[in-house]
Amino acid sequence: MKNTVIICIGFLLFVIIICSFLFKLPTTTTISENFSSYTLAEKANYPISEIEPLVYESYPYTGRKTVSNNTASDVWWHYPIFKEGSYAQITNNLKYQRNPDNGTCVDSEFCGVLYKDNQKGSNYTLPLPPVKNGPGTRVGYFRTPQNLFLGPQPGPVDELPTF
Repeated sequence: MKNTVIICIGFLLFVIIICSFLFKLPTTTTISENFSSYTLAEKANYPISEIEPLVYESYPYTGRKTVSNNTASDVWWHYPIFKEGSYAQITNNLKYQRNPDNGTCVDSEFCGVLYKDNQKGSNYTLPLPPVKNGPGTRVGYFRTPQNLFLGPQPGPVDELPTF
């Protein structure tokens, strides 16, 4: 019994040693989470990053370097609120904001200070037309370029095939 235990332990140690040569374990220096913004690999565009505000390329900069006299009662109405359940597909989730500080500033004296209004595009959306019939399989709204099903093909109503 004692010899069997010693042989098993010796065999396990032998397997561990062989596996350590075959499968290299990563060292702590090679393990990274791939967050390059936490390193100095991507440096900021100096001195622009120190002089200009954060989104100056998207919204025109006012040039003011002071805060405003706005209070929460002055800026709340800038936040977009629409009727609920609109058939016109209007939601509070706007694609193109007029200004990055649209009534949601944490300190209300910062609203309307750094950026001028800039409407980049229309926030109105039009409903999509009905899906066209075609040879491809329908996936959501779109169709695949060719029929990818193997086996019996779907019927004319685009039902899923039975195998």
